[in-house]
Amino acid sequence: MRNTRGFTLVELMVVVVMMAIVGGATVRMLVNTQRISREQAERVGLQASLRTGAFLVPSELAEVGINATASDLQVMGANAIQYRAMRGSGVSCLVTPAEIRIWDVPNMPYYGLRNIDTNNNRDR
Repeated sequence: MRNTRGFTLVELMVVVVMMAIVGGATVRMLVNTQRISREQAERVGLQASLRTGAFLVPSELAEVGINATASDLQVMGANAIQYRAMRGSGVSCLVTPAEIRIWDVPNMPYYGLRNIDTNNNRDR
């Protein structure tokens, strides 16, 4: 009587094929999970951006000034709107025909006067 220890080649081949099938299924599931997670993260980012825009746009447009001679609305189209928005406020401290000076608190470590720069978007 022969005492055989170990596995036959056929048994080893069956195990290798089964491991390949299980491994392939596992990899496919991981790839699908990554794809779904990436899509969900993109969707969450898009929703956050839309929510921010939905809160920001009404408050921005509420500041738009319109009167008989001028308007802060510059260009309005089907997909875009361009307007002059308030980005700061100041107190007129000196008004002459040559200049208007306002307090410039945020950019200076102390209170002082500065000229309005019409080329600076912050002052328009």
